[in-house]
Amino acid sequence: MKRIAGYGFDVFLILCLLVFFYFHAFGNSRNISPWSSGWGNIRLLLAILAMMTLPFRVKRYPNVSHFILFDGAGGRRKTIIFPLLWMLVIIFGSLVILRALVKLLEPAGVLQ
Repeated sequence: MKRIAGYGFDVFLILCLLVFFYFHAFGNSRNISPWSSGWGNIRLLLAILAMMTLPFRVKRYPNVSHFILFDGAGGRRKTIIFPLLWMLVIIFGSLVILRALVKLLEPAGVLQ
């Protein structure tokens, strides 16, 4: 049960990061009503919490930890530029996919 709760917490933190970046990239062009203005601060605080917590939680995932620490030949990495680039590709790719889904579902009246 503890393991499932840990995975759920990790998914929550990753979703917090994606939601923050999504609204930062695509949500600032519209008018923000007074009742939802506090949500921006909450998203920011959750994103900061996720950025501070997730690097320490990576030890629970041996494949990800091995990818970050070791190169393809099995030696220790000198820099972490390659894993950081993959992280950026995954984040921005997820944002593009989310934006495409939102744009596809808007005409159907699902996200209005």
